[in-house]
Amino acid sequence: MKQQSTFKLDPQSDRYRICPYCKNPHMVVHRNADFCNRKCANDFHNRNKKIAKELSALLGPLEPSAVTEESTISIVPVLTPSQVNIQIFDSFEIEPGDELEVHFDELEIKGFDFDGKYASGRGNLFNMHKKYNGHYTQYGRYKTFRTDFSKLLIYKEN
Repeated sequence: MKQQSTFKLDPQSDRYRICPYCKNPHMVVHRNADFCNRKCANDFHNRNKKIAKELSALLGPLEPSAVTEESTISIVPVLTPSQVNIQIFDSFEIEPGDELEVHFDELEIKGFDFDGKYASGRGNLFNMHKKYNGHYTQYGRYKTFRTDFSKLLIYKEN
């Protein structure tokens, strides 16, 4: 589903973009965005990863003589989506026992993965009537609660 911008399509605007994946012209809310939606961004990056993997398989490993000190790179560990989310929460520097309400756009910019299947726990909110179906999602020491259509309350446990 294409995300609708609040801006009228204007090719002269600094918010005007053409999606690198689907080539759809669109207006962005955040000036650092390029894609028309998250699905296009994910599909674009997944396609590039697949191409890189296929090239690596075709070219084969580098010969030991081709590896020099200048060509070596440091290997960065790949983090799980849950670990990434915890790092994002850590960046807000919330004290244990405190909470912070954050807009979804800010979390998305930081790379937050909204898919709850990566959470380390979930359950019913306390002090709420069951008819409201209040739930939290937990990432490490952080419990998250959706407080509004576009806001998330982050609570750091002691």
